[in-house]
Amino acid sequence: MHIFLTILAFVLGGAGGALIAMHLGRPVTAGKPAPYGKRMIPVLIPVLLLGFVLRFLPGLGKVFASVLLAAFCLVCEGTNRGLEKRDGKLLEMAFVFRIPASARMQYIDLPACRASLVRSAQISGIVSALIGAAALVLLDQKNLLISQIVTGVILTAAVTIADIVLAKSRGKKGAAA
Repeated sequence: MHIFLTILAFVLGGAGGALIAMHLGRPVTAGKPAPYGKRMIPVLIPVLLLGFVLRFLPGLGKVFASVLLAAFCLVCEGTNRGLEKRDGKLLEMAFVFRIPASARMQYIDLPACRASLVRSAQISGIVSALIGAAALVLLDQKNLLISQIVTGVILTAAVTIADIVLAKSRGKKGAAA
């Protein structure tokens, strides 16, 4: 059961972190995104909540919440770092020509933050395993530690394999065009 909770929390936390970072990183005026400090607020709040989660949540809720918060924080930070690499002129052109947010996200934001997003998701897999293991120690369920760590390694491997497969499929589309 805790393996399913770890995977679910990893996916939800990572997706939530990336979406929040993308939303807060959107250009406000003429291609200028919100200041980095403002975009970091969603990352800092879950870090502060983590201590309370590990102390007060009962049972496997500790594992779920701690993995979710860890994945959220790391992926949100990685996405924020990647958004810093966007080309300002492209953002300004998108603003001037009123490019829809979905197209801007697909063609400007995601390519700019892909590498840091993947890297942060890989790190998040290992950190999720360690934080989940710490939660299991607090629950006095040490017999589940190995499976928790193996789950983190599998999540990291899955992110790496997905990145390789997407890179290859993108390369084939570019060669066909």
